[in-house]
Amino acid sequence: MDFRVLQNFLCLVRVRNFSRAARESNLTQPALSRRIKALEEWIGAPLLDRSAQPIAPTRIGAAFFELATEFEERFTIFRQLAARDRSEEARTLNIAAIHTLAMGILPSVVMGLEQALPGTLCNVSANDHQRCIDMLFAVEADLMFSFSLSAQDRPEHQGDAISMVIGHDSLVPVSAPDEGGQPIHTLTGHPGAEAAFLSYGDDAMLQRGLESALAAPLRNCHLRTVFKNSMTEVLRRCVQAGFGLAWLPQSMVAEDLARAALVPAGGKEWHVPMEIRASRRNTPGVPLIDEAWAVIGSTADAPEA
Repeated sequence: MDFRVLQNFLCLVRVRNFSRAARESNLTQPALSRRIKALEEWIGAPLLDRSAQPIAPTRIGAAFFELATEFEERFTIFRQLAARDRSEEARTLNIAAIHTLAMGILPSVVMGLEQALPGTLCNVSANDHQRCIDMLFAVEADLMFSFSLSAQDRPEHQGDAISMVIGHDSLVPVSAPDEGGQPIHTLTGHPGAEAAFLSYGDDAMLQRGLESALAAPLRNCHLRTVFKNSMTEVLRRCVQAGFGLAWLPQSMVAEDLARAALVPAGGKEWHVPMEIRASRRNTPGVPLIDEAWAVIGSTADAPEA
């Protein structure tokens, strides 16, 4: 997705007027309308209530506004880092990471690499899992960071690559709480009263891994899919708004669970363990990548597998 479309959406929500937002975005009003419509089609739900005067975000739109604002702030920081003055000998390390890790552990990884490898600039691209793999094999990325639920998830399943475990996480089912602190949506649904389920989508790696790991229990669990999006943070915002339950990374929702902003929608038997892996092409002899790989390996949670 073009990051400028997110900026157009943020501007529109802030000024609540298509004509003014178009002027501030240096677009015609029809062009802005097309961009917002394309964004809504990508998200899979209306983001704006156009019948309101002035226009206002829908519930999903308000949740996405918070997410887009956070993305804008984080990527502004990355751009500032990328714009720092470097000597002529400065070296660039291109990194592809899934969105969840780009917003989670990756800033600390980047800081560790830049401290251990003076003069190195880390250029980070946040994408979905398959796009990260494509970038790795297209030599658009030197390193890749992603979750893995099975060997089939890893780049080495698609080409000549190697990976190492650098951490662990779990997918856990969560829901917004009701006034009594109990989950609004639980995994105890039954025919005629299915629980509202927020899915990653049929093609998403996390959805495939979830369905594989919990194949038998899910067959007897009555869920009704009400929303699909491959981005964990979008699903988190929708869960917080009470739209349904979702399996989200434990690391992402730990703080929400601690302050009861979210609550478990099922027991630990519904947890799905995941590895956090760093990957690279299996082409040793590139000094910067070899050095970075050694730095990452020195702080990894587990030996290479």
